[in-house]
Amino acid sequence: MSTNQTSPPPVSEFFRKKMRSLFRRLDTNGNGVFTIQDTVAICKRFINIHDVSEEVANTLFEMFNTTHKISIQGGKVTEDDFVANFVDAFVNNYDAYVQIIREVSKMHFRAADTNRDGFIPLEKFRMTYQAYNLGPDVADVAFKAMDPHQDGHISETAAICAYVDFFTLQDEESSSKLIWGPLIA
Repeated sequence: MSTNQTSPPPVSEFFRKKMRSLFRRLDTNGNGVFTIQDTVAICKRFINIHDVSEEVANTLFEMFNTTHKISIQGGKVTEDDFVANFVDAFVNNYDAYVQIIREVSKMHFRAADTNRDGFIPLEKFRMTYQAYNLGPDVADVAFKAMDPHQDGHISETAAICAYVDFFTLQDEESSSKLIWGPLIA
């Protein structure tokens, strides 16, 4: 019996550390629980900062709803549950997991690319991270990790690759580990 499911590598402590760091970045009010309310707050800040259209706002909410298929699964999660949910999705349904990461990455990029030129410059990137309550110091580290040519802007392809790498690679030397800023867990 053969399957077409791709086998993921074993889940490392490094992968868990990245997910813990992501949790702490997304838990914008710092209460130790990531909820739908956290995502609504992020979306509202993003909409206000970028002054985006209703279409972009809807894309943001769709992006987070898609992400919640992996991360929240029930309305709210603690850090341990958040990490466990990502590990479970990574191990037990890797192909669907990667597809969700690709979809969410594309939505995230397109929401931030408000002028629709296919690129996000550093200033626009900083504004996007501000919606997550992340300062320019974190945004600058993340931007550098996502700008492979160091030419001052991130393309959609580069952004998607960096996000997929963050959520799949277990290489501690990969710059993708920094796309949410320095690891903090």
